[in-house]
Amino acid sequence: MIKPQITIRVHPDLLSRLEKYVKQTGETKTEVIVHALEEYLECSKVTPLSQIVMNLSARVTNLEEKSVRVN
Repeated sequence: MIKPQITIRVHPDLLSRLEKYVKQTGETKTEVIVHALEEYLECSKVTPLSQIVMNLSARVTNLEEKSVRVN
């Protein structure tokens, strides 16, 4: 499914915070922004628990790999 694309303008500080967050979590900017919009608009879809666990597991693995590279 092709999803429509939008363009937004944000304050440089907000962009910096977003970039720091995605580096820490391994999520994409799109994932973070879409999730934030869903939460803000209270139209978040129900995500199966198994999907949540898989996403968290992938994020933990990503953070562990980054930690090993830093140390």
